This record gives sequence, structure tokens and C-alpha cells, in this order.
Amino acid sequence: SGQTEAKPSAQKPSPSGTTVKTEPAKPATKKPEPPKMATVPSGTTLMVALETHLRTDSNKTGDGFRARTTEAVRVGDVTVIPAGSEVRGHLTHVEEPHRTQGKAQMTLAFDEYVDPSGKTYPISVDPIVLEGEGDKVSDEEKVAAGAVIGGVIGALTSKKKTKGAATGAVAGAVTGGAIALATKSKQLDLPPGQQFSIELTAPVEVPVTRLTAGK
Repeated sequence: SGQTEAKPSAQKPSPSGTTVKTEPAKPATKKPEPPKMATVPSGTTLMVALETHLRTDSNKTGDGFRARTTEAVRVGDVTVIPAGSEVRGHLTHVEEPHRTQGKAQMTLAFDEYVDPSGKTYPISVDPIVLEGEGDKVSDEEKVAAGAVIGGVIGALTSKKKTKGAATGAVAGAVTGGAIALATKSKQLDLPPGQQFSIELTAPVEVPVTRLTAGK
């Protein structure tokens, strides 16, 4: 009646009597190779900038925060932590000034690194303890309010004064293990973009990227 018949090799009858076209079997897909890993050693410094606005009058203990690396970290000739990588943490202690004899306090714990694929890796970093300026902190130990915004706050462990630290990018005032910050108000206010220098206290194994040193 003018209709063309399908090729028998491309069809097979179904139980209902209709003709069903079969598809050729697809070759088995190859499993992706696991990423190459590298160990970032203890003592490695990460430069990070906050993405979350943190304030002692609006945040509470347990609140999470996010930051991003501002510089790439390399091991050998490969980049293991690209610039712009996410670092997550939480606040382990928050006190408003009126609860601590006029001193605001905030402790930041950095918990994990997020690789470019979204996988997280726990990191070990000494928490950064910040407190508002107190009466017993000398002028040379205070970090000016303007220097905090955009400046780098370091996790310092030495109780010795660092010459020029109060006027440089890194906060050098340490009182009782805390970095004393002079602020425009009695509250501690860490805006997005506030930078921190954090140091790994234990090695962490992470996947390497394709970037090589110098690129």
C-alpha cells in the first residue's frame, strides 16, 4: 500500500504485536580517576578575607561565617589551595561590652576548607581571639580603628610587643592571648573584606589543581 517496511535487524516484535526499535548497546563508561592529592604541611599560612559581617552586638556564640583565600597556596610546583577558595568557621565566644566590664570579645575558629569541586576538608587552626580595647592596654598596643578595616589581623601567640605592629597591617597587640582592637564604638565590628592571617597547626591532605607555580 506504499508503506516501506522497517529493516528486521533494527526491530523486534513486542508481546502486543507492535514493532519496537532497539538501540545498540552503549559501551561501559570509564570511571573517573581519583584526583591527585598533596599534603599541605603544618605551619602553612593562609591569607583569608571575611565574606560574612561579624559584630558583637548582632552575632552570638555558635554562628557560622565564611571567608575566602586571598592568595594561592602551593606545594612544590602545583597549587593546592587556589586563591578565592572558601574557608568556613564559627564563633566559639561572643560577648558584648556591657557583659565584660566594657570589653567586647569575639573568638573565631576556622574549621574547614572547601575545594573547587565543593568537597570539604577539616583544617586545624588556632582560634583568633579578639577583644575591644581596655584601660590597661597602652596606646602603642592598640590597633587604630581605621587600620582594622582592610588590614590583616594575625593569630599571634607571642606576648612580646612587635615594633611597628600597631601601625602596620598585622595587629601586634596581644593581651592574655587576645588581640586588642581599638574601635570607633565599644562593639567589635568585622566587615566583609576584613583579612586574617591564619596558620595550620596540623597537615591537611587536599587535591591539587592544574595550576603550576608561576601561573
